[in-house]
Amino acid sequence: MRRREFIAGAGAAAAWPAIARAQQPAGLPHIGILDPNSAGGYADTRFWSAFRDEMARRGHIDGKTIVFDYRWAGNQGGRLAGLATELLGLRARVIVATSTPAIIAARSVTSEVPIIGVLMADPVGSGFAQSLARPGGNITGLSTLSAELSAKRLELLSEIVPSLSRAGMVWDQNNPSFALTVRHTEAAARSLGMALEVHGVHRIEELRAALSELERANSQALVAALPAGSARFGGDAGLVAAIAEHRLPAAYSDLDFVHNGGLVSYGPNYVNLFRRAALYADKILKGARPAELPIEEPNVFVLGVNLKTAKELGVAVPRSVLIRADEVVE
Repeated sequence: MRRREFIAGAGAAAAWPAIARAQQPAGLPHIGILDPNSAGGYADTRFWSAFRDEMARRGHIDGKTIVFDYRWAGNQGGRLAGLATELLGLRARVIVATSTPAIIAARSVTSEVPIIGVLMADPVGSGFAQSLARPGGNITGLSTLSAELSAKRLELLSEIVPSLSRAGMVWDQNNPSFALTVRHTEAAARSLGMALEVHGVHRIEELRAALSELERANSQALVAALPAGSARFGGDAGLVAAIAEHRLPAAYSDLDFVHNGGLVSYGPNYVNLFRRAALYADKILKGARPAELPIEEPNVFVLGVNLKTAKELGVAVPRSVLIRADEVVE
């Protein structure tokens, strides 16, 4: 049984039994993987599989040349620091952390072990790095530009809903980096001359309440600053269905939302970011210092549109948007 599969079945914090550990060749470097989500879910099957594939392509094969130690918080952010400590106890050569909460947790327990952040919204603003070109500490990796891109999503909605004057925004308060996303979106709303009502939410119940308030406030569209695949918000299909109940044209960060019935999405290719994270791990294993590895920004962006949803909402997606779209669901 693979190490990852055992942990998925036995729980994120379960210790690997001595008999199974003894079956692995001694002296293999360990890569710690720290993720706020649950094993076997969206991040595991979609994102980390891309990371593992790229690592294997570079000769780092789980159980043969390297050991991946997975720690999943099961959507319980308070567990992350303890799980990061467990990874240090396994003598991880590097910790790969999914997002801002996981990076904060890893940083709280070590200033020496290299940390690769895969989805950093604002590495400098969050205090993870002195600059993108020269991080200067033990954290490097990839930025998502999510704060700036949220403003672009509001602009997309203004093209699709020409009379848009009142918009709403819901954002994930479990992730502190989304506060910067809110500020960028508020600035975009001011420049577009529209009102923006903002609600921070922690789980699906709060999201439903916020959507009801936005409907009462006559909001005409919605920016959803919520993570793809999050069980807290009912997964992609559950989140989109909750928004659909209120008939709000909504813009999302990830193409999977559009596949699940969301109107429009714009964001980086997240799978590509996880593949690129493997390049950082490879370099660090070969002796590179994270302080000197520049933090990279996305180089592939994806615009998705769901015309079926547009028809159901009674909005016409203009040709200017369709010709820029990478994927159109009909």
